[in-house]
Amino acid sequence: MFRVRKDQIAAFEEANVGAFCVEMAQHLRDVLPEAVARFDDEALIDSLRTRLGQALSYGITDRFDALRYLECSYALGWVDNGPDDEAHAVLAQNALSAEDKVDIIEKRTEST
Repeated sequence: MFRVRKDQIAAFEEANVGAFCVEMAQHLRDVLPEAVARFDDEALIDSLRTRLGQALSYGITDRFDALRYLECSYALGWVDNGPDDEAHAVLAQNALSAEDKVDIIEKRTEST
């Protein structure tokens, strides 16, 4: 019988997170080059891991919503310790879906 151990699952999840962060780093270099110019590749991937953890803490688990959260975090100039107060107020609302949270935050990028 084939069994997958918890440590194997964790390794698969870590590999997926790593691959997503590498993909996002290239994406951000293409679409928001000025916002990420201060980061070398390793620092950008580390920053993405931190910000992805923040997204997860706000209930943002869908790949597309996570991508949008990450784009907004750099476009709006957030630092790695979290979103600004205005964004946090939106993201902390449990009554909103993850998609709605990111929709609201994304609208702020239209005025920047």
